[in-house]
Amino acid sequence: SYDDIDPTQAHIHFGQRATNGGISLFLCTNLGNGPAGTPACPPGPATVSGSLQAADVVGPATQGIAPGELDEVLDAMRAGAAYVNLHTVALPAGEARGQIE
Repeated sequence: SYDDIDPTQAHIHFGQRATNGGISLFLCTNLGNGPAGTPACPPGPATVSGSLQAADVVGPATQGIAPGELDEVLDAMRAGAAYVNLHTVALPAGEARGQIE
């Protein structure tokens, strides 16, 4: 959830705490850069919810997760090696980041 911001996109990234990593899954985007079927990010305050499948995994192949490898992304989440990043108009590199535990 977020309040009073202009979101542009949100992703699940593969990366340890305090380490940047590549995108594994798009949660939403307003930039047209997500896979087919990626929902638009609604204006805040809002919540994004839904289901993700193996076909939604985009990588990051350079970090050993190939497109479609949902089990590997879930393993990374369970190991604390994944985070959510919310990008906004004001902070396009990322407004808010939270490690998945």
